[in-house]
Amino acid sequence: MVPQSDHVLTFLLVVSSKCLVVTLLLLILSPRQTMANVESGMIHRAFVQEDSLREQATAESLKSAIKKYEDALLLRRAAGDRAGEVLLLNKIGDAYDGLGEKQQALYYVLQALPLLRDLGDAKGEAGAAVRISGLYRETGDLKKAMVYLDIALQVNRSTYDRAGEAAVLTALGNQYNTLGERERALAYYDKALDLWRAVADPSGEASTLAKMGKAYMFEDQPKKALVCFEQALTLYRTVGDRRSEAYMLHNISWAYHALKNEPKTHDYNNQALSLMQTVGDRRGEAAIFTNMGWLHELSGNPQQALDYYNRALPIMKATGDWHGEANTLYRLANVERDQSQLSRARAHIEAALSVTQSVRSTVTSGELRTSYSATVQRYHEFYIDLLFRLHERSPEAGYDGEALQANEQARARGLLDLLAEARVDIRKGLDAALLDRERELQRLITARTDSRIRLLNSKHTEQQVRDVDRELADLVSAYREVETTIRATSPHYAALTQPQTLTLSEIQQLLDAETILLEYALGDSRSFLWCVTPNSVRTYTLEKRSVIEAAVEHVYELLTARAKKIPNETSAQKKARIAKADREYGHAAGNLSRMLLGPVAAQLGTKRLLIVSDEALQLIPFAALPELSGTMSNYNPLILQHEIVNVPSASTLALLRRDLVPRKPASKTVAVFADPVFEATDLRVNQKSRLSGIASKQRQRQSRVDQDRLEAHDDGKSRALRAYLQRVGLVEEEQPLARLFYSRREALAIASLVPETRRSIVLDFAVSYDAVTNKQLGEYQFVHFATHGILDSQEPELSGILLSLVDKEGRPQENGILRLGDVYNLNLPVELVSLSACETGLGKRVKGEGLVGLTRGFMYAGARRVLASLWKVHEVATADLMKLFYQAMLGSQRLRPAAALREAQKQMWARDPHGSPFYWAAFVLQGEWR
Repeated sequence: MVPQSDHVLTFLLVVSSKCLVVTLLLLILSPRQTMANVESGMIHRAFVQEDSLREQATAESLKSAIKKYEDALLLRRAAGDRAGEVLLLNKIGDAYDGLGEKQQALYYVLQALPLLRDLGDAKGEAGAAVRISGLYRETGDLKKAMVYLDIALQVNRSTYDRAGEAAVLTALGNQYNTLGERERALAYYDKALDLWRAVADPSGEASTLAKMGKAYMFEDQPKKALVCFEQALTLYRTVGDRRSEAYMLHNISWAYHALKNEPKTHDYNNQALSLMQTVGDRRGEAAIFTNMGWLHELSGNPQQALDYYNRALPIMKATGDWHGEANTLYRLANVERDQSQLSRARAHIEAALSVTQSVRSTVTSGELRTSYSATVQRYHEFYIDLLFRLHERSPEAGYDGEALQANEQARARGLLDLLAEARVDIRKGLDAALLDRERELQRLITARTDSRIRLLNSKHTEQQVRDVDRELADLVSAYREVETTIRATSPHYAALTQPQTLTLSEIQQLLDAETILLEYALGDSRSFLWCVTPNSVRTYTLEKRSVIEAAVEHVYELLTARAKKIPNETSAQKKARIAKADREYGHAAGNLSRMLLGPVAAQLGTKRLLIVSDEALQLIPFAALPELSGTMSNYNPLILQHEIVNVPSASTLALLRRDLVPRKPASKTVAVFADPVFEATDLRVNQKSRLSGIASKQRQRQSRVDQDRLEAHDDGKSRALRAYLQRVGLVEEEQPLARLFYSRREALAIASLVPETRRSIVLDFAVSYDAVTNKQLGEYQFVHFATHGILDSQEPELSGILLSLVDKEGRPQENGILRLGDVYNLNLPVELVSLSACETGLGKRVKGEGLVGLTRGFMYAGARRVLASLWKVHEVATADLMKLFYQAMLGSQRLRPAAALREAQKQMWARDPHGSPFYWAAFVLQGEWR
């Protein structure tokens, strides 16, 4: 029975040996019917066993349940049973959620959504979208959470599912509550309550009332919260939901605590605990213990708090509640630190970090791993602060070096993973069909993105936009699933070890006698600075995060005043605004410089500064900060005395260097891409074609149906692209995208420094997708892009570099943007990538990770260093800066890139010492300085 061979092989992997002979006989007698019966029986047994295991609520039982379901999932997929596959995917997601592995739960639930849509199960689709939204919210990605809630809301409204709509409205309230927008949250809860009451669903009504009560608690309105909690309690008792009743009793105790009624606080807590123990919900019992500990902690009863935390901890370990375990360990450490029991606090916070690292290591998706890391940054911040306290108590014990290593562990973990991955070809040896699927999804995502742009620039309904967004979300989810599968099944990726962060001595070995490392960590109560040389380390405390961030944002606003566009602002108003910004810059920058560099000013001398920034500090070019020895009226920027280089972390630099050891010297010097063609009205477009096109629109079009359709398609693409460029701030409404005339001058100036045989200068229409993705680019030392940059800080994968958008006949090009996803697929083992464009050094700010954008992409592609900008730069000034930069590298001086950048910026400053750093300070070098 050959058609059944695949089923037999799968079956043999999961049945016991005792049943093997009987099973094979049955297959021979009636293969199809028997196999269906066997599969159904196995899956039924898996469900029964898994339900039993899950009820035990231990880590081992949940892991065993997952294994049972995964075995059954293979069978359902082989049998083509999509409904069964959906059920299993959700069951596995539930189990991972129970383990606290939100990212893995998300991975499985995302797979179920398109299957439900194909099955026409609207109720299931809406429910899955709500579940996905909740998981994204818990992993810190609030934007994606909102996208999936919108999908669920539209599905429920289209099917007139009022209960489903009420559930989504409640989830939207939760979302806005998380964002701190309480009024909007309460408005959504009110709408949900009306619907729950209309459909007579007391459980749904109670759930929304509970959420509403929490919103009131966060608004410091415990009386209103208490009313909501008590109403919810009555409803839960009416429907006999004793577990929810227990949680509501605990919420009521929380409200009474806020009302300073301690007798009732403890009375309701005890009721909640007793009921949770009665229903046998051990996880709920542990959660109540932790919350009771937290209430005692807030009340100034540390010993009682410790008692409850210690009662919660073993239950959480036994039930596999990793998230709860890490949080309880963190709370224990908080109390112990405040009692000056620093050694105990250290043991507990290290245990919490160990738990989070274990969870992180199970997440194969790089994006989800990064988002998870962002959610646990508070543990790292606490650990660093604790080590500083130990250092203050025992300055000679080496805690300052341990704190530096802890900071490295918290920085750029996702980038470290990517750089480690980049050292091997993880796609080698993989199934060709999987790689074809990856390429096809990339193509579909690009096409669907273009379709969305065209739609937005034409007559459309909100439903049409939602449909496109839904399709795009499905494609992106499918693409990430394929990427995760590639990493999970690649023999090369499996051989990778987790990249290790460096110790103090290893960091010092990266430095030379002329280099000082300045590494920053911002914190809620205070911030920290390490000043590291090859043979010393000194540590300093700085202002808290909010103070530093406010100073940074003010300086950045002053620096970029010229690039800011204000609607309806007159030229005189703009001139006055810029003059005011220039006057204020000296004082504001001096204040920030003292804040960040004041403690180490005496140690800097004329050394090279290697900067590891944190959070908002990544927006500021240290080169433009004033020397502390100067005065407000005598502005001397740091770049005059210091070569300045940025790295995401010292560990990142170490990995970059390790990757460079086997490289061969480049055979060619420089490849430059400049002055692409953006508009069909550009004079470089074939004039005959342009005039013909204009004339054809002015006369009656007869017998030209195909040509009309082609022109309409091209016009639509052009309008769509303009709408997109307007959205990302490259063009204003109905304004053409300006040609970058000076980028051509910039390219020719660079070309003049290199023999023709060792250079490639690509201009005009030739600046195409095929040209910039050509494998031969890896043969050059330097790759330079002089064009417009696109920054999408919310969806960094849509950021990119603008190429020629039209061909010689004025028709739109299919691939006119090199996006971040394309960059990741490049093989570019070059010395330097220069992104001579606007905002190419920015990206999505991820807590603990830094700016996720083009710089990271080119490092992954193999670049030793990347030169990128922090704001919308001035075209003429940028062309001058780049000319000086390449003259310093390729001319008689032969300076290293970091030294060449300093020399170019010094010369720009010398031309106008009283001018704004806006013109010369935007570009920063990330990566290796040697």
